[in-house]
Parts: sequence; C-alpha cells; structure tokens
Amino acid sequence: MNLLLLLVAVIPAVDSRPLATADAVKIVAVVCPTQNSKKGCSVCPDGHAASWSFDSISRGHFLRPDSDDILVGTGGCEPHANNFGGSVLLTNKNGQLQKVWYQGGLISNHCRKVALRGGRDILLCEDTWSGQGEEDLNIYSVDLTAPEDKRMNTLLRASDTLRACYAGGQMRRAYVERVELPDLDNDGLPDLRVTVQLGFTAKITQRQFERFCAGPNPKGPPAPPTRPHHFEFLLKPNGYALAPSSESPDLLEAEKP
Repeated sequence: MNLLLLLVAVIPAVDSRPLATADAVKIVAVVCPTQNSKKGCSVCPDGHAASWSFDSISRGHFLRPDSDDILVGTGGCEPHANNFGGSVLLTNKNGQLQKVWYQGGLISNHCRKVALRGGRDILLCEDTWSGQGEEDLNIYSVDLTAPEDKRMNTLLRASDTLRACYAGGQMRRAYVERVELPDLDNDGLPDLRVTVQLGFTAKITQRQFERFCAGPNPKGPPAPPTRPHHFEFLLKPNGYALAPSSESPDLLEAEKP
C-alpha cells in the first residue's frame, strides 16, 4: 500500500494551480532570460547547469495589501532535505514583473490563500515527505514578508512510521482525515481545525519484523486501530496560533502511547 496516497490533498479549495505555458514564458524571461527552457530554467539558482522546472503558481497580495505578487513553486536543484524543490517570489512594479527572492525547501505547490485582517495574504499549505520508511504530511503557513528562516510556520506533521518498523518498536499510524476552516472565535476570520487519525501498534516482535519489516521494500505491519485527534489554530494578525483549548501537535510525533 502506498501510504502517500492517504496523505495528500487535504486542504480544501487550494489556490495554487499548474503553471500555464503563457505564465511560464513571462516568468522565465525574468528569472533566467538567457538560460531558459519551455517551462523553467536550464541553470539552478546557485549557477550550476541543471533542469529547474516551474510547476505551480499562486497569486495574491503577499507583500502588501495593494501589491500584486506571484509565488512560483519549483522543482529540481534541491536535495532530499529540501524535498527537491523551492519557490520563487515575484512582484509587479509599475507593470513590470520583478524577482524578489528564491528559497529552496519552501514548497508551495498545494496552498490556499488566507487573507489577514489588514488585507495582506498568507498561504496555508500542505506537502508530503518520505524517507527511510517514514511518510509525513506537513501542514504549514507561509508569510512571504517574514525573514527566510521564519517564512514557513509548521502547524502540524502527521508522521506515519509503519514502514520504518523495527523489532521492539511501537509504530505509529497517522493520517490527516479532514481540514476545516471554521470561525472558532467569532471574529469573522477563517480559523483552522485539523482532524488526524492516530494509533500505535503493539511492540513489533522479531517474527513480525522478519515478515513485515525486513527486505528492500517493506510493507510494514498491519495498521492498528486509530482514533481522531483535533487540532485547532486561531488566525491572528500575523498568522495562525495554536488555540489554548487545542490538543498539542507534539503528540503526533510521540514514539509510543
């Protein structure tokens, strides 16, 4: 079973969309005017020659309430630690498209715009990551005016470790069941509620390890029963904050019950 099939497309009505050829032509003319391909660049941001694709586009008032900005999700040029991608921010100034910055590891291919009370937009995004048998779905907000190391605010990570099983370990089954945008504090703004199903196996025996966990492509043990957990975040002037009454997202990364 491909666990990633259970860990995608949970945020409703996303605004990110695949990059059309007409948009790509305009963007490559700004980002790499002399070293471009059909839908990207033939050189990476650090200057070395490689395929750098432009995959998605999100438009909004990301820098100011009256700005016209474009965030382009890119692929290539980045290592596994950065999930093989990044994003380029561009803005329109006096009718001219200008590059603002590029950030590796800022994945923006599946995002929804969220308007702050002041009129500026942030993004609510999701992305998957996998490695060494672990399958994660990350939900995070992105504030494009923040310093680079603070632009991505991880809200929660549903980390499934069934295929990373080992003898003596209690493995975690976790997946996002539902994402909702209710007004939790009656201020007229869309807050966030995420429901995650979570459960743990009993300790893996040596026999189970040999049957389910060993080999180059382990399937993992049978999935354990799960129960729902609810995580709530309030939309504040500068982005999302965990609601005081919410469960803590830290329990999603617990090693055992």
